Amino acid sequence: MRISLSRLKSFVPLIAIASSTASCQIINSSNSRSGSDLQSDFTKSQVGEGAVASQEDLKHRSSKDIRSCAIKIKMPAEEQQLADSSNYGKRDSRDYLGRRLESQPRFVVIHETVMGEKDTISLFKTNHKNDSDQVSYHVLVARDGRLIRIVLDENRAYGAGMSHVMGSTLRAKKDSAGSINNVALHISLVSPAGFENSDSHTGYSEAQYTSLAKQILKWQMQYGIPMSRVTTHYAVDRSHSRYDPRSFHWDKFDQKHQTLTQICELPMLAQPAS
Repeated sequence: MRISLSRLKSFVPLIAIASSTASCQIINSSNSRSGSDLQSDFTKSQVGEGAVASQEDLKHRSSKDIRSCAIKIKMPAEEQQLADSSNYGKRDSRDYLGRRLESQPRFVVIHETVMGEKDTISLFKTNHKNDSDQVSYHVLVARDGRLIRIVLDENRAYGAGMSHVMGSTLRAKKDSAGSINNVALHISLVSPAGFENSDSHTGYSEAQYTSLAKQILKWQMQYGIPMSRVTTHYAVDRSHSRYDPRSFHWDKFDQKHQTLTQICELPMLAQPAS
């Protein structure tokens, strides 16, 4: 798994987004940044040298622009397999003390299913009464590249229960360990057949890399998300038990993503934020 230094640098101040009059509940597990330091906008985070995406580059594109790009890159139509309501929730706008929580998608987290497509969909469609059993992603990427919608973007998928970005996280409930789900979009690659949760496997298909890049570019256009905030479950997990997506090659993804940004004339969306 590879995350560049520039990507990691941009994560440091990203979880806290609050106005001067209402702060969100932040857990900062490191002592390197004070609470006031964390009250900065996502688009103002500093990254390494080289080309970067400005605030103008990261503006939300219009529906017309998104549709035009989708046609150019031959965006696959979504297959609807919506999860049971027990496996997702609304994005919280306030914490347990009534303070404002950021609720707009700010990150994309890449996962893998471990199970096959059929079993994964069945899991999401099952009603789970226990919190520990509730799980979902926003989109699945099938082995043949099909995009399968599980949870609508406007809702909070349960993709990364105990999670953080460089030691910072959001907490809506008093007894919560903290999670970035409220500001994340989760997309999962269906694992290859025969995979049994080992350290690696045969990898993902070319069709999966292509569709993953297309979906992420669409989200970037919709929500103004730079590449520096596209990461993996392994990178944000705090439980020390998640390693997905195993055998993921950033170079393969980056090549496909950069090609798509050129086709849609949006090359700066392949760059980190300024």
